[in-house]
Order: sequence, then structure tokens, then C-alpha cells
Amino acid sequence: MKPKFFMTQSELRSWFSEQHETSAEIWIGFYKKNSGKTSVTYAEAVDEALCFGWIDGIRKKIDEYRYTNRFTPRRKKSNWSNNNIENVKRLKKAGRMTPSGLREVDRAKADGRIK
Repeated sequence: MKPKFFMTQSELRSWFSEQHETSAEIWIGFYKKNSGKTSVTYAEAVDEALCFGWIDGIRKKIDEYRYTNRFTPRRKKSNWSNNNIENVKRLKKAGRMTPSGLREVDRAKADGRIK
């Protein structure tokens, strides 16, 4: 596990755009506020993951200034949190959802995971 740090949300979106169909996971690195360094935020990363049909998972501490989260494609029967359902509504309204992300939403609606 070697985390990849993204400085901007658009840089992360580019990674998802190029890799979301072929990669099995990515460990995204984040700098804590007290580190004095900037990176994409956890909330921004979750938004981009949802747009492409991915989801966040395990979080691990790297050191006192950094941590990493594992992101993977959403599995077919994975649960949807209320927060992620609301986030998807917001992202869809903003026109940011991709066909891959919308497919995951449609599957979840079809099998009752999203009402």
C-alpha cells in the first residue's frame, strides 16, 4: 500500500476518469490540517469516488501529519449510507455524476438499497 497524494480535486477526478474501470483500488493520501501542507480533502475524494461508482473504505494512519484511505469500486450488493445517498443527489444535481456512477445508483434503486 503506497498512498497517492493529489493536490487538487480536478487532479483526482482525472485519475478516476482514466482508471475507474481498470483499477481494483487506490490508497489516497491526505494531509492533516496541522501539517501545513495541502491536498485534496477526504470529502472531495468521497465526492469524486461516488461520481465514478467507487466507495471509501479502510483508513490508516501514516504518521502524525498524514493518513490514507482505501477506495475501491462499489461492490454489487454494498450498502448505501444516508450520507452517500444525499451526496449523490447533490452531485447529480450539479451534473458531476458519470455514467459509471449513475449505473451504480440505478442498480441500488433497482434492488432496493436506495429507496
